[in-house]
Amino acid sequence: MSEPLALLVSTPLPVMLLAGAAAGCAALALPRLLPRPRRADPEAEAWRERPPWLFRLFAPIVRGIAPAVAARGDRYRLEAVGERIQAAGLGYALRPEELVALRRVTAAVAALLAGIVDLASAALAAKLAYLAVPLGYFYPDIWLRDAIQRRRARIRKDFPFFLDLLALAMRAGLNLQSAIARAVRHLPDGPVREEMRRVLRELRAGMTLRESLQRLARRADVEGVSGFVGAVLQAEETGGEMAKALQAQAEQQRAERFLRAEKLAARAPVKMLAPLVGLFMPVTFVILMLPAVRALARSGLLAGLLGGG
Repeated sequence: MSEPLALLVSTPLPVMLLAGAAAGCAALALPRLLPRPRRADPEAEAWRERPPWLFRLFAPIVRGIAPAVAARGDRYRLEAVGERIQAAGLGYALRPEELVALRRVTAAVAALLAGIVDLASAALAAKLAYLAVPLGYFYPDIWLRDAIQRRRARIRKDFPFFLDLLALAMRAGLNLQSAIARAVRHLPDGPVREEMRRVLRELRAGMTLRESLQRLARRADVEGVSGFVGAVLQAEETGGEMAKALQAQAEQQRAERFLRAEKLAARAPVKMLAPLVGLFMPVTFVILMLPAVRALARSGLLAGLLGGG
């Protein structure tokens, strides 16, 4: 290789431009090279809700890979992924094979970006960019786990209010299904309203109350919801008064929420200890010692001490 060409190739800017152009061409060509999925029927896709932003960003590529993932993937693993998607409230927005395909796409994008950084710089630190590849692969799972935790926290917060509305409606003489429908009308938008509307749809489609509530408990995976399902099923079997059981459930869940808040408040001083010792104490020490150091410097004692006493 001639010296001018070697100089051109070793220059970061041209390499970055060439790598960026190659990455752009690959991104444009990849959806065309993948097996073209069947065009979705608008009526068949009417069940879908708006998918997450990360899926929308790579939707053409993900939908091209998803059929191969569904055909070759482990059925039990896909079922486990589907349960997590349901727990995040995305059952009507995302399929399990699409999430698995999204992992591979984000890992490939991270590897491509790491390669560009590596080509653009010969420094050893550029090699660390390849650590983004496993992060890119696991990022959809991390995002899904955070979505599940946020949804469960919101369910714990809103579910006692739903139980109050349900008990009030049942005391007015409504049966359980009518009481759920009445309570749903007054619930704020959120996961509790979505889940109870789904229960109503399942009941209207012919599913039994026991099966629908058990599916609700599995999807939510929250102690309060499981207790509600157990109380309803027990009252249905024994013929007990359901309104009193629901009111007791609401009061118990409210008390548990206050206990959780007290525990979090008790942990706050412990969590503040590390920043206090690591950040505030050194600054306070410097501020307190600065006048004494300046006085020693003016008197010449500091120079004598530093000079070997």
